[in-house]
Formats: sequence, structure tokens, C-alpha cells
Amino acid sequence: MKKRMLFIGSLPTKKVHFNGETNKTGDIYKIFKNRTDYKTTKINLTHFKLFYTAKMILCSMLFKYDTVFISKCIVGGALSAHLILKFGRKANKDKISIYWIGNGTNGLENKKIYLEDLEKCKCVIFESNQIYEEFKYLLIKDYLICECVKPDYDLSPLVKEYESKTQLKCIYFSRICEQKGLMDAIKAIEIANKKLGGKMFTLDIAGAPTSDEAILFEQEMLSYIKDKSEFTYYGKSFCVTGIETYQRLQQYDLHLFPSHFKQECVPGSIIDMFIAGVPTLSSSFPNAVNLLSSNDSYLFEQCNLNDFADKLIYIYKNKQELNDKRIASNKLKDKYSEDAFFSNMLKHNIIS
Repeated sequence: MKKRMLFIGSLPTKKVHFNGETNKTGDIYKIFKNRTDYKTTKINLTHFKLFYTAKMILCSMLFKYDTVFISKCIVGGALSAHLILKFGRKANKDKISIYWIGNGTNGLENKKIYLEDLEKCKCVIFESNQIYEEFKYLLIKDYLICECVKPDYDLSPLVKEYESKTQLKCIYFSRICEQKGLMDAIKAIEIANKKLGGKMFTLDIAGAPTSDEAILFEQEMLSYIKDKSEFTYYGKSFCVTGIETYQRLQQYDLHLFPSHFKQECVPGSIIDMFIAGVPTLSSSFPNAVNLLSSNDSYLFEQCNLNDFADKLIYIYKNKQELNDKRIASNKLKDKYSEDAFFSNMLKHNIIS
């Protein structure tokens, strides 16, 4: 008889595919689907949340599962575990593993989080060791650190020829919202170009807003860059669809990641750049120092626009460093591979 899995998470849809949580969950779901023969019941909490929450409870009451896997931020993930523990069949209550996406409870102080139920889960997967250290008092049965998982694409870094006046092409590849720091990137480019005396940097912008507030921000941003030829907006038309996307990303010189989002932990777009072999200039969000080093990337002080622009100017004046960092960043991709993730799932008996 086929083993059964109950998979719970916010998965990508045609309209929602620029959110880190949904993309990570989608990649994990594909691994289970492609590498196991479980009969899987999928609960997609991206839309119709009440309906799918009711379906999740009903399924956990009616059927016995060999694995219950939850991939969510801590608020929704802990709530899902709480509901299964409260209403589900006894046989399912010791099968729950939860992948906790995000930076702990930072910024979520006003949310109800069923932290005590994490102790009852079979395994809790954290995105960083710092988050585990913060919550190890919960006496969790088993845990592992899994920073991110991305599809396996064997691409060699593209070495470039840089001359003294070469224009550097930058990419912003994240959600379109104020908290991700896009306006900081735009203004830092303007400051750096002005100080360098020309359009030495261009910025292509890819992403999509995921809330009404973000749509208003998008409109303000588009108004600001209108008629400024150094900025090009691709929006949702430029997203990861396969190896061709990473080959396209390889054409860029630098990835800008200026986020000051409180839940930032392991940004998927930075891992995308490891696959493509494109160095990142990132804000110093708390976990950045664990993902990036001076060998493969650049950091600027978070929310410090002048430091951001100064780092851009440094990069322009030291362009030959970029090739070394392209090679070094590409070497990091194996840590986030499907093979590494799948091996951890087997090792911790989350799947069999």
C-alpha cells in the first residue's frame, strides 16, 4: 500500500509567485512529488484559507498519514500544527514536521503563536541556527537547520571582461514593496551615478506587489523612475521559470538586495544568484553575515543610503573583483541543492 502524506503550505499560484514563502514551499513540494511515491493530499493555504483549513482538519480526522509536513511562516505553521494536534487522529499527531520559514518571531509580537505545540512535533526545521538557539528552550524532539532549497542547475559562472568605463548592469529580483528597500536601491544608484559623473550603473527591476499597500508603492515607484533611462521595470514578467532564467540572470554584474524587512532570514533571490553566479550587494539584515562573506558578496549598513551608494562606487572602481566573486558565489549553490535537502529529510526520518 502506498504511503500517505498530508502536505500543508502556501504554494505558488499564477497570481502569487513572488513571495519567498510560497516559492520555497513550492520547491519543497516538487521535491516530495518527484522523489517519493507518497500519495499526497495537498493543502494550499495561499487562497481560500478558511476552506482549505477546514479541509486540512477534516483530512487529519478521517485519514491516517505516514507524514504530515507543514511549510509555513511560524504563525500559520504553528496554527496548522495546533489544529491537527487538537482535532486530528491520534495516529497523525506524532507524524508532524514543520518547516519554519522566516526570522523567528521578529515583527510578529502582536500575533498569536502556538509555540508550545512545536514541542509535540516530530521535527522542526529552522532556517538559521540563531532562530533555533532563541527557541531551543521549547525542548523540541528533533530539529535541523535547512536554510533554503533550490532546483539543481549545473551552471558555470560567466566570467566577464571589465574595462575602466564599463557600465555595470544591476538586478533587483524580489517582491515589490517598501520593506524590501527598492527605493533605497533606486536612490543609491542615482547618488553613485552622480558622483561618478555618468550612468555607470543601470538597474533592472523584477518582482510583483503582493498586497494593496504594495500596489500603491509600485505606482509611486513607477512614477519616480518614469523617463529615467537607467531604470527598467520588468515586473512579474521576469521570474524563475527554469534554467533559462538563470542563464538570463548570468548577464548581470551585480544583484542588489537592500531589504529592511523584519522577517528576512534566507532570501531566495540571494540563493538564485548563487546558482547564476552573480555577486550580491546586500543590506546587513541580521542573518546576512551567515549567508554572505567578503569572498563572494558585498554588504552595506542596513537603511544607510550613503553607505549603500559608497559601496556601489567602490565596486565600480574595483570591477575586477566581480569575476572572483562570481566564481565564489556560484560555489555556494550546492549547499542549497535538492540533494542536500532530500538527504536531510531521510536522515531525520521525515520521509522514508
